[in-house]
Amino acid sequence: MDTNQITRVLSIYSRFYAGEGLNKRAIAAEFQVSEKTIQRDFNQIRDFLEQQGIQAPILYNASEKKYFWHERNSLLKPDVIYSTTKILLESRAFLKNEMQQIIEHLIGQINLDQRKILQNVLSSDMSGYRNLQTNISVTNLLWQLAKEIEEKNCIRIVYTKEFNPSKKPTVLFPVGIIFSEYYFYLIAYQTSFKPDYPTIYRIDRIQSLESQPHFKPSYDIAYFSESAFRDRIQFMYTGALMTIRFRFTGPSVQAVLDRIPTARQLHNNEFEAEVYGKGIKMWLLSQGPHIEVLSPASFRAEMKEEIQHMLSKYD
Repeated sequence: MDTNQITRVLSIYSRFYAGEGLNKRAIAAEFQVSEKTIQRDFNQIRDFLEQQGIQAPILYNASEKKYFWHERNSLLKPDVIYSTTKILLESRAFLKNEMQQIIEHLIGQINLDQRKILQNVLSSDMSGYRNLQTNISVTNLLWQLAKEIEEKNCIRIVYTKEFNPSKKPTVLFPVGIIFSEYYFYLIAYQTSFKPDYPTIYRIDRIQSLESQPHFKPSYDIAYFSESAFRDRIQFMYTGALMTIRFRFTGPSVQAVLDRIPTARQLHNNEFEAEVYGKGIKMWLLSQGPHIEVLSPASFRAEMKEEIQHMLSKYD
């Protein structure tokens, strides 16, 4: 295979890889070869993919008069990639160099013209991107934790809090990982005693991690659902699980239902939701005069006391 042929085959392969549709006549004219030569190139690429165990046929689309690598054509489209990158950038979940690599990988799935458009519209977001104050990469730790959760292993971690620099090893049974408000969190149960609910640890504050596959909790741990837990928690604060009823008089009922997935509208402007106590209190207080807690009575009294305490700061 001569240099021109190698360049031509690689160019065709890269275009197929990017999801681009290729017209045989146009490609033949571009490289100044016959259509039969281009067909042989297509066949070589198809044979190579089959040898690699990749089930991805190169198929002809009669309406477009182009050939497509079927599996590559089903990958993310530019509009989806753009939406995804905007969410990623807003999350600030990764260091800037990591974010650049992730976005470059996403954009690399589309053809060159589309890639240039996305690079241009995202350039301002990328140049202004700021790392979080922690400035710590958590990607490797996330993957380690995910594997320990999958294998149902206990772990020993050294964890530090923001205002408490002491480092005390803790043995935990990890059950889930959740992302919320800029940070990744580990959801885990204590192993030395049976808690009423799991504990939440910010993953960037884990100083070290050791697998403890032979260690077992002192009690049976029930099935844990990340999605059910996420639906009931606000601002990653746990507290007792309870059912609350409240009245909302703000401008958007939809915003309430989106913020609290377990909420259901009873009638008029009254809602009921199953939530964890501490976090939901923070959100309820953030709604100002648009929220009134109706029940339970103890939680209503707690809200009233908190509001009075806040008011006293302005006396």
